[in-house]
Amino acid sequence: MGDSAKEFIAIELIRDWNREGEDLAKKSPVLEPMTGKVGISNKSHKKTKNLIQVLYIHNKINSLD
Repeated sequence: MGDSAKEFIAIELIRDWNREGEDLAKKSPVLEPMTGKVGISNKSHKKTKNLIQVLYIHNKINSLD
């Protein structure tokens, strides 16, 4: 229940790692090579209360030939 970024990432890794299902278990978007940044959005929505979204931003390269 802390407020540090390190604690948040640690909790996310534990929750992701312990998911059930062969495709989901022992994986996390935090560890994907394309994940460049992780953000949090707590913008409210008319249908929910206390909504928090975790945003995983992937690095993309746009190249023109």
